Amino acid sequence: MKKQIIILLVALFPALQSSGCALYAYMSEEGLFIGRNFDWLQGGGTVEFVSEDRVYGVPTKRFIQLQQMGSDRPFEGINSSGLFIAMAAVVDSPIHEDFNAGKPQIDALGLMRLVLERTENTEQAIALMSSFKIDYYQAHNYQKVHYMIADPSGRVAIYEEGKDVIMKTLSAGESLSLTNFQVNSEIPCERLNALNEFVHAGEKSVVEEMFEAMNEAFVENTVWTSIYDLNGKNITLAIEEERDTPIKIGFEDFQVYHRSADFGELKMRFTNPFNH
Repeated sequence: MKKQIIILLVALFPALQSSGCALYAYMSEEGLFIGRNFDWLQGGGTVEFVSEDRVYGVPTKRFIQLQQMGSDRPFEGINSSGLFIAMAAVVDSPIHEDFNAGKPQIDALGLMRLVLERTENTEQAIALMSSFKIDYYQAHNYQKVHYMIADPSGRVAIYEEGKDVIMKTLSAGESLSLTNFQVNSEIPCERLNALNEFVHAGEKSVVEEMFEAMNEAFVENTVWTSIYDLNGKNITLAIEEERDTPIKIGFEDFQVYHRSADFGELKMRFTNPFNH
């Protein structure tokens, strides 16, 4: 059966290569950076600033999230502890309905908001995620997803429900990449190979080199590329056709945008590369 699935995926390889997301964690001398290409069937998006709160008596953290589907269902984000999380579809892994059957259920995107609200480091995030059964909205033809989680210490994890957690502490010069196939999948992925083979020459800033790396994994339907500086706790965002005009966003920008800024507003505000 596994061989049949691999043959089918290889036959669909061109279509699979044109869709999906890419994630790239790189430990520089300045700290941990995460590059992320969000590839999807529609454009647009919103950067949302969420302040501290108390939810059912539990204090929550400040965080910044990027979303298209409402504030309860982000695609990625970073919190005030520098904890990062993002998802990517995983196309070669079946959903086992009986896995975690006795645990509370949460949808695949809402889980990321909960992680940003409640956890300070990668280990805490994995413990929280493991306490739920994930709803992938199969009734609406959504795919299973896996996640990259990281914190400023260099601790990076890949979490896929039903699989062993991949957990690494990156040293300077080391990286970890993720696209739309299981870790150690037998299916070839050009984008994953490009990220794994990218060389940081040190001739430009880390952020600029991270954009160069993510450009190697760019596809036609990449909606945005985000570079997260986990130690600096900021995001540099390149959106849609304005990819040559990246915008730096940090927690202090709550004073500028208040609760949120959609991509239309961001494109109107900024016209000069690395200007913010």
